[in-house]
Amino acid sequence: MRGCGLAVAGIDFIKKALENGQVETLLLDPQPGILDQDMRSELIRLAQTSGAAVLMIEDNEQLAAIQGVGGLLRYKLEDGKILKEAWSKRY
Repeated sequence: MRGCGLAVAGIDFIKKALENGQVETLLLDPQPGILDQDMRSELIRLAQTSGAAVLMIEDNEQLAAIQGVGGLLRYKLEDGKILKEAWSKRY
């Protein structure tokens, strides 16, 4: 587990971080039904575009609990700006 806010979980947070080029490693659950196939493809495309590695992790309860997607970040934005923006769009 990374400290200092260098990990992110959930589709909205991951997508925004991928768009910003922050994700170093995208973590995905390959099981059908956990993550919509179209969204999985979109996240993989964004990862490839930004040079992020993609790691499929099977049978992980923690990953399944966070929509089957997580990421390890290269860097975070000042004051957690990315998280605040994603959170406000979600709620």
